[in-house]
Amino acid sequence: MLWFYSRQGEAFEVMTHYDDHSDEYVLTLYWADGRQGGRHEEERFKSATKFRARLLEVESLQASDRSAGDGVPKIFAEGLPQKHLG
Repeated sequence: MLWFYSRQGEAFEVMTHYDDHSDEYVLTLYWADGRQGGRHEEERFKSATKFRARLLEVESLQASDRSAGDGVPKIFAEGLPQKHLG
C-alpha cells in the first residue's frame, strides 16, 4: 500500500508491502522536501506485531506534525503476501 500525506505544501509517502523472498514486512518512508531524490528510509520486520506497532508510531508522528492524508491510499497486488502467513 502507498499512503500520501502533506503538510504546508510538503509531501510525505509511506509504502508498505510484504517481501515473500525474505519473509519480511517492509516499511519505506519517502520525503518530497529534497530527500526523496534517491534517499528514503526502509525498515524490515519479521514480526507482524512489530510491523503494526511501527506503522502506528509513524501515523502518530504524522498526526503530531499536523500532516494530513492527501488522497486515497493505493493498493498494489504485488505487495501482498503470495503465501500463507500462519
